[in-house]
Formats: sequence, C-alpha cells, structure tokens
Amino acid sequence: MSREIPAGLLKLEEAAKIMGVDYTTFKNGIKAGVIPAIPLGRMHLIPEHALQMLMKYGPDWVKVAQAEKPRLGYSVTELAAALGVSPALVRESIYRHELASFKLGDRVIIPAEAIDKKIKAGLEEVEQFKRSASHF
Repeated sequence: MSREIPAGLLKLEEAAKIMGVDYTTFKNGIKAGVIPAIPLGRMHLIPEHALQMLMKYGPDWVKVAQAEKPRLGYSVTELAAALGVSPALVRESIYRHELASFKLGDRVIIPAEAIDKKIKAGLEEVEQFKRSASHF
C-alpha cells in the first residue's frame, strides 16, 4: 500500500538523488541534525524548502538558521552526534562529573555553557602540551 506524500515534501531517496549523494549519506545527515526530516512511519520526508536551503548554502545553513536562537542545552544523543562520539561516552563523562548535567523529566540535559567550558579546558590542555613539548 502506497502512501500519498503531502505537497512540499520529498521522500528521502528523492532528496538524496536531487542532491547527488547516496541514500546512506543523506540518512546520516538527518541523524546528525544537518538535514531536517519529518518521520512518517518508516519513511523520512524532507521539506522542499529545507532542500533548497541546503543546495543554496550547504550544510551550514542549519547553523545559520539556529544562530538566531542559541541553544541552552543538549540531550545526550544530540551532544554525542555533534561531537562525533558515542552516547555512552557522553553518559560516562556525566557519571564521572567531567560534564555538568541535570534531569528534566526522564531526559538528561547538558547545558551549552558546560559544553563550552569543557571544550575550552580541552583546548587549554592542548596548548599547554604544545608549549611543554616545544622545550625538548
């Protein structure tokens, strides 16, 4: 049984073909939050306007659109995807108190400020290592 696709939406396969990339690459873009999609059963539908923006500005268009409203926090899954690490590693960092978090209902939220602080500390650590290594 075939579902009728609402106007202004494309199937994932169609959108990938238009962009000239394979299905898996497009699906990974959805998982990473670069490409917005609307789940409909087992299908993902891509808004045509999002595809047009993606073609015009590239993957950074989502960041530009979100820049107007800064994020205050991220879920474990969102942070893992943004950093390119596993959700288990994010949870472990929270458990070890290396990353601040709080519960909101049954979700764990990591404040954006805590992420910025952790990244800055990591960059400082790298710089210190570079300085100490240059003495040899």
